[in-house]
Amino acid sequence: MRMEIDKTILGALEAAVEKHGSQLCFARISGVKHQNLSRYLSRQVTSINNSTWQQLFPHLVEFLPRDYLDETLNHANPPTDQVDATCKNLSDLLQAEGGDLPAEERRDLEDRRDFLAAWTDRTRRQEFELRTVLNGYFARMSEPEMRRVLEAVFAQSNLKELQRFREKIYQLIDQSGGKKDVSTT
Repeated sequence: MRMEIDKTILGALEAAVEKHGSQLCFARISGVKHQNLSRYLSRQVTSINNSTWQQLFPHLVEFLPRDYLDETLNHANPPTDQVDATCKNLSDLLQAEGGDLPAEERRDLEDRRDFLAAWTDRTRRQEFELRTVLNGYFARMSEPEMRRVLEAVFAQSNLKELQRFREKIYQLIDQSGGKKDVSTT
């Protein structure tokens, strides 16, 4: 997956660089190579690869509009670890500097933190529900039956994310050695 650098992402990158004082400083903080940031900001590159986006996301979230965040988080491969880190960073920032922030800025940061925390809770609940349903459903099936059902489901789409998901399920089935619990670790 690649994240297209549209005007919203570009604006967030510019705002993050401005906040941290320079491209070099922001590169150090985000862990993204300075040369890559420079290419993004000068529009020499029009998209960001998935691993770099995962690094940038926590540092850009405060500069992204809420509807844009919602769209990003509801993607097939949302940055869940980065969302957790961002919530913690926002909480730490509010605790450390909350009293010194203007009321509107504080409310905005609190809203972003709460929005991300609610998304994380909802996502974890959905993952748990899916695992529970799969465990209950697969508990009544043999391994060949499980594979046939999965093939029928995944044949409906050729999306890369679903293909990776299928491979992960097959790994879990193979690792279980006939046990029918598909819980992930």
